Amino acid sequence: MTPVILPASLQEARRPIAGLTAVSRILIELSRAGCRRAVVALDAAPALASRVEEELARAGRDIAVSWTAPDLLAAALHERGDEDLVALGCTAMPRAPLLARFAADPASGVLRAGGRTVAARTTPQRLAPHGREARRAALAGDGPALEGDAGEAVAFDHAGRAALAIVAETGKSSDGWVSRHLNRPVSRRISAWLLQLADVRPSHLTALGAAAAAAMFASLSLGGRAGLVLGCVLLHVASVLDGLDGEVARATYRSSAAGALADTVVDMATNLLFVLGLTIGLYRTHDGADALAGAVGLALWTTGVLMLAVLIRLGPRGGSFDVLKIAYARNMTGPVSGALAALARNVLGRDFFALAFAVMGLAGLYWAIPWIVAAAAGFWLVLIAAAAPTLLSARPGGLQPEHLANGGRGLEVQPVVEP
Repeated sequence: MTPVILPASLQEARRPIAGLTAVSRILIELSRAGCRRAVVALDAAPALASRVEEELARAGRDIAVSWTAPDLLAAALHERGDEDLVALGCTAMPRAPLLARFAADPASGVLRAGGRTVAARTTPQRLAPHGREARRAALAGDGPALEGDAGEAVAFDHAGRAALAIVAETGKSSDGWVSRHLNRPVSRRISAWLLQLADVRPSHLTALGAAAAAAMFASLSLGGRAGLVLGCVLLHVASVLDGLDGEVARATYRSSAAGALADTVVDMATNLLFVLGLTIGLYRTHDGADALAGAVGLALWTTGVLMLAVLIRLGPRGGSFDVLKIAYARNMTGPVSGALAALARNVLGRDFFALAFAVMGLAGLYWAIPWIVAAAAGFWLVLIAAAAPTLLSARPGGLQPEHLANGGRGLEVQPVVEP
């Protein structure tokens, strides 16, 4: 089939939807559904065409786009001999699986999602006039309708809700329970809001996470009950903010090995600064064994970071410390070992510890945190040592998070059907 996108205006076509233009969002879904070419009925707009081309390339989508003035559209389609035409408005993005079902069902003349018409089979003759009434006629279609659920399309009427629906697909399989059910619901709403701002980049949000870590360290280092409690809470805040750069990167197809490395550096620095700041604060406040436990934990965590960095350098050469999680996930596939891996993912991740330490801080139990950190760091060293042979034998780039496995282009969805 040949999709024909019918924007009502240039403004509607270039409307920003979660950091990309509305036209690009629709074209990416068409490409995911298996379409290899599409037509956009719009008067000459070189700047928009150039931006769409750049966004499609960033998303890794190979779809040929023709830009045709609305009054020349019918003649151009007739000359090319296109017969299986599908008209789409520019006010909603049907998701790829729904588009694929529509393409595979030639008896259906109209495609609806949640009662809203999002596409319709049409002819060059129907596309000959142009204007609002002509667009409405082209999207009316003939024949029975294929009905999809409301969640199978993203409406562009409200940019915030559209951005939230797109960001909702940016989670990672390595997320633990706390991240999935507490951190992500919060960070996704923040990311959806940020994506409505112009020129927001993942690097800006990585810097925001670094600023939260700096504030946490300063608060902990001051010591006293108030400083220690606030520092523990800020660790959890930094854990929530840590999801922003990845969500924005995957939503806008800006994931990269360099970005993953920067995120990892900030994550590790945050962890080390937390232990260092807590040790300093406890020494100033208590001057006892708790501070000594913090120093031991800091030494163990630093040793673990250096060991993992060396192993990554000699083995997969990836930019993210997620390789340790990936290595264990790939090797622990049995029912018992898989359950252990899931348990470890849920209770040994930073998201879990950040929440637990925030609760402990608020309860006045911040003095016990260094002892937990020292024990956890020792166990982490054992895990790194056990995974060392796997990491050293991994091919370069062979242990990558799923959003980097396709060369840093964000989440990849294979074509469902080849129309």
